[in-house]
Amino acid sequence: METTSQHLSPSPILPLLEPVDGGLLATFAESGRSWIGMHGGLVVATLAEAAAQATGRVPVAVTAHLHSAVDPGQAAVTVTTASAGRTVTSATAMLDQGRRRATASVVLVADVEAGDEVTHWPAGRRDLSGLPSPDAVERLAGFEDAVPFAGSVDIRPVAGSRPFGGGDRPVLTAWVRLLSAPADRPAVPLVLLDALAPSLYAVRTTPVPIPTVEYTVHLSPVRPTDEWFLIEQRTTWSTGSF
Repeated sequence: METTSQHLSPSPILPLLEPVDGGLLATFAESGRSWIGMHGGLVVATLAEAAAQATGRVPVAVTAHLHSAVDPGQAAVTVTTASAGRTVTSATAMLDQGRRRATASVVLVADVEAGDEVTHWPAGRRDLSGLPSPDAVERLAGFEDAVPFAGSVDIRPVAGSRPFGGGDRPVLTAWVRLLSAPADRPAVPLVLLDALAPSLYAVRTTPVPIPTVEYTVHLSPVRPTDEWFLIEQRTTWSTGSF
């Protein structure tokens, strides 16, 4: 599959990538701002889409380091291909905005051909039958003024997990979808996997900035067709400063 900026449907929040002077120019909207700079998932998704566009392949693994906050507006993205084999391609995508702001290592594979099957092993897959459907849960609201990105996602907490609930477990679980998101954007899962508030907020009662610093995602080469994702996020340790 070859993905180009001309084939990517526009979205109010997903950055647009345009070819410029041998590289790519990403434009970030103000609506994608989080606590500090652009939402981390949007930044990582942009790097993954840039790698897909440059190689004509589908991202299946992304490891990103966000060195500093990305501001709304334009940023230069460059992609370097480390190796390009018949089945696997490795690339590095870098985002600069005055200085280096983010770097991602991306593993990509050929698009799944028509009739080719991807095997998903049933063992270990979560049973969702005991959870309410998204339509049976109220949308989490009230964060749009502080975090503009929140206005572009529909988050519906389940299992009693809510930010600033003062609970005893740093776990958040919710149905999540990206509003006005076209199905042909491979960035959507990468954005939504980082869409919830930090799970440490489940045990806090007041907010503190917790920006995304490192982000690793493994993806199926087959893109989900449903708009809803069930996201469970947990914190395994924290210190007073990290």
